Amino acid sequence: MSVNNDKVVTHLLELPNEIFPDLLIYLGAGEILKAFLELSERNSRLASLIAPFLSYINLSHESNFWLTTRLPKFREIIYSACVTTRQLLYLRDLPSLETLKVVEIHSTNDLDTALQLVGTRSPKLYSLKLNFTSKRDVYHLNNNFDIPLEEFDLSLRCFFTPTAQWLIHYVI
Repeated sequence: MSVNNDKVVTHLLELPNEIFPDLLIYLGAGEILKAFLELSERNSRLASLIAPFLSYINLSHESNFWLTTRLPKFREIIYSACVTTRQLLYLRDLPSLETLKVVEIHSTNDLDTALQLVGTRSPKLYSLKLNFTSKRDVYHLNNNFDIPLEEFDLSLRCFFTPTAQWLIHYVI
């Protein structure tokens, strides 16, 4: 705490540990990493305070640059992740990863290969959820990824665009 022109200024690292959970509960894991990553690299107390809030991370909106530079620094403590198919290759070394959700699957090209790679490098992975976005009539997914899973969930989100004929027939 410092006094500046009769104002009391409290710095983040002067706050007691008990206040951090109340502050961090309002932020997602990606936001916490963006806000506190560099400071936590120099301060082990802060790193230990934010670590419990990083166990689940939604990476589906993160850039490739962010995934290659920031994600590896916390790879040991990420237990659950949500990614797009484009980001699967960036999950190479997450040894603690237990659950994985892949969203916005528009194509199955190389999906089984990427899943196999993630499975071999994430030995604790036991749950996989694949959310397909219907843009085609047929998806072909090989079962070559050979991951010993306890939970496997497939879902398909369809887009329905009503035609004028449908509206006239069913609405009126």
